[in-house]
Amino acid sequence: MVARQRRHAVASPVERHDQPGAGAVDLAIAHPHRAQEPADRSTGDALPVEVLQTEARVRLATRDSDQAHLRLGVRGIETTSPDRYAMQVLTAILGGGMSSRLFTEVRERLGLAYYVYGYHQSYADAGTLFAQAGVDTERIDQAVSTIVKEFRTMAGETVPADELRRCKNYLKGRLVLQLEDPRGLLMFGLRREVLENRLAEPEELLDAIEAVTAEDIQRLARQIVVDDGLNFALVGPFDDHQRFLDLLAA
Repeated sequence: MVARQRRHAVASPVERHDQPGAGAVDLAIAHPHRAQEPADRSTGDALPVEVLQTEARVRLATRDSDQAHLRLGVRGIETTSPDRYAMQVLTAILGGGMSSRLFTEVRERLGLAYYVYGYHQSYADAGTLFAQAGVDTERIDQAVSTIVKEFRTMAGETVPADELRRCKNYLKGRLVLQLEDPRGLLMFGLRREVLENRLAEPEELLDAIEAVTAEDIQRLARQIVVDDGLNFALVGPFDDHQRFLDLLAA
């Protein structure tokens, strides 16, 4: 049944979410003073994403609450980037699961967050790597500073061999478990057919994850984690933008 399905029958729902130009829409939302058309009106072709960020940015949504929810993010990479597997490993080390750096440092060791994780969202022409956390409003400064430090550490230090091995085993084990479920197997195939316009065997992804080196991760981190590329959003009882700009710059 699945083999006889035509591509257009399954492509539309996914492509609407992850089509060329989706990253441009995200940029327009993040920077409303510079809205960008997602496509050429005359041809329908997606326009290239232009990133015009020269300084760190902060956006606050002031709410009277006992808990604050924050996101700290940087520009990521597109879906078909050659560095996509290095990004998978980098993201897992930073914030993927209970052995990740964000979880062990922010939540377990310092007790700053009710929850914290890292995630990379990729589109056909752009991407974003971010950390999200729910924190006590009384300890917001320390939480922000600690998360920023973990981002910078990814760029400033080489990942130790034992941590890299543990992370690769985690990613490969998660993929194998995903493929044991029929829905997971279907989504694995559809994602590559629809978004990458190609089919891939699971062994190809396992080998690609295994091939990632600590040098690959640090090179990628240095490329995307830059001081003038930090973006910070916060929902909570705060209205002082400069306070958080200072924390990002510290």
